[in-house]
Amino acid sequence: MFLQLSLKEYRRLKMDYKPNIQTFECNHRKYFFDVNKNIMVNITDEEYDNIERYQNINELNESNSIKELIQKGFLSTYRPEIILHPCTIHLNDILNNNLNKICLQITQRCNFRCKYCAYSGTYNNRMHASKDMSLEIACKSIDFLIRHSTDSDELDIGFYGGEPLLKTELIKQCIKYAVNKTEGKKVTFSITTNGSYLDDEIGDFLAAYNVDLLVSLDGPENVQNRSRCFATGEGTFSTVYDNLTRLILRHPEYTEHVSINMVLDQRCDNQDVEDFIKRDPLMKKINLSATTIAADGIKEPMIEAEAFQMQREYGSFKYMLFMLKRMSKNNKELQLWKGQFTDILKYAESTKLNVSPLERCTHHGGPCIPGQLRLFVDYKGDFFPCERVSETTEAVKIGSLCEGFDIEKVDNLLNIGRLTEEECKNCFAIRNCTICAATIDDNGILSRKKKLEICEDVRYSFLEMLKDLSVLYRCGYKYEEDYYE
Repeated sequence: MFLQLSLKEYRRLKMDYKPNIQTFECNHRKYFFDVNKNIMVNITDEEYDNIERYQNINELNESNSIKELIQKGFLSTYRPEIILHPCTIHLNDILNNNLNKICLQITQRCNFRCKYCAYSGTYNNRMHASKDMSLEIACKSIDFLIRHSTDSDELDIGFYGGEPLLKTELIKQCIKYAVNKTEGKKVTFSITTNGSYLDDEIGDFLAAYNVDLLVSLDGPENVQNRSRCFATGEGTFSTVYDNLTRLILRHPEYTEHVSINMVLDQRCDNQDVEDFIKRDPLMKKINLSATTIAADGIKEPMIEAEAFQMQREYGSFKYMLFMLKRMSKNNKELQLWKGQFTDILKYAESTKLNVSPLERCTHHGGPCIPGQLRLFVDYKGDFFPCERVSETTEAVKIGSLCEGFDIEKVDNLLNIGRLTEEECKNCFAIRNCTICAATIDDNGILSRKKKLEICEDVRYSFLEMLKDLSVLYRCGYKYEEDYYE
């Protein structure tokens, strides 16, 4: 309705709200982001001043250019009336028939004592423990996935720890069991591991089943051993690196299923990591990704080093050159900084679609349907939305193998927008929000106060993303999905 208004009809609207837009400036150019259209528009200084007056004192000089924008559906005042996720009424059907993945916490034990690990004691709630999942629980979890995935053609079973390869026999049994039970469906497997148990026997098995393998390796020896040590205190680099090298030499065709994730310590200079990627032959063969140390729930404040800030800014600049096809994909160190551009790439892709205006009943972006995309099953058989949440708090527990899904809990986690309903209705980042329940769990309570604090960061980040994208567009950027694979 609101995208097809004539100017006359538009004037008749009761102006209870200002246009649902966000104005901004970047590199001496003026823009507004239209929330209902989900796109940003470059405008003249005169148009910008006119729209600013409209925003501030509800006075609109109906110039020809403004009339044209209105007739094209821009500057709508429309906002949602109800904050409710559109999938809420379908939760039972989705969770009963459309699960895609389970992630099994097959052990809480680990032979490493990484200083930044969620179980290291430097975070609230989580600690190392000596708990293992039984074969019975693992098989029941796989059966649960199969029973609740009649509408899913492809399934994935992930193995998580602790260090999952401490339980190699259990993993083998689970994979064979799943292959036999999922006849007619494509089933894949994935493991996140520290790499210390990748001997020839387990490597041969993983390669035979094309298990997607994510190995944690933070960089060269001095970087890896700084934070990732054995429980005895010894460094881990040589063990992990040698295991990876042997695996790739033994199974070169398996390389496409092997990835390395590097955790960049934002308290340090990480130049050694980039240098390692540039010169090391193994790094040139394997897919890379990078994250930073998680700040959520950490006991001591995370203070970034100036050297890291400078490295990140320069890395971001180089990745922007890559997006403009002015740097080659062969510069593997660029992958360290891709994560910062994930939201830009998602947004750039979405602008190619014909986006509908905001619905009367909607919810901000961020939450996935808890349990549908990657149901996390802990060693006891309790359910959680994914492995990112803390399984020690009741607020994010969404059921169990014995009781099934707790739909009320799932509803609460899906609809966290209800905590900040009025703020969400008037937020320009509502479509592009990234807040989920994992980030607002405050000692077992979904906190409105914590959510509002994060809202400020989300709005700032989204606006900065729009500015970055405006620069890229001015330099000729065009989104091409294949280019980033």
